[in-house]
Amino acid sequence: MSSTSSDSRRVNLRITAEDYEHLRQVADSSPAESRVAKRAKFMLGVAHGMTVTDAAKLAGFSRPVAYRWLERVNRMGIRAGLSDKPYEIHPRSPESCAWVVSLATSKPSSFAVSGEHWTCDSLARCVRALAFRAGFPELTRVTPGGIHRILAAANVTLPQGQ
Repeated sequence: MSSTSSDSRRVNLRITAEDYEHLRQVADSSPAESRVAKRAKFMLGVAHGMTVTDAAKLAGFSRPVAYRWLERVNRMGIRAGLSDKPYEIHPRSPESCAWVVSLATSKPSSFAVSGEHWTCDSLARCVRALAFRAGFPELTRVTPGGIHRILAAANVTLPQGQ
């Protein structure tokens, strides 16, 4: 893949006939809303000369995301670049998980957080801010999804609608 002139918004995606056929099969045979099918449709659009913006709209993601996918495909190749990355599991100690549960069962106001109840997002922000000082550096980058998994493993649920 190479870019044309800097003021052009079209990108030349150089793919083999085999790669093209693979993209077509993935776009056609995968469920229409699957992430991989959307990426394949995007790549096909670019291969047919669409602008990155138009191909991204067709696939249903933003232009910055589209450029990241183009860079990834350029770096890894069509087949590897199209697939999902393997999920990275960040090991957490039982002590760090217990600490998160203890925060979740306390009032947000105890930590200068507004609101009566925690959300996974607000709890994740609080955990990231306090984790290093609390001795749990593995939690300094925890996401709301990570908080949800920690709480689910401990059978702790946040109030409904949170």
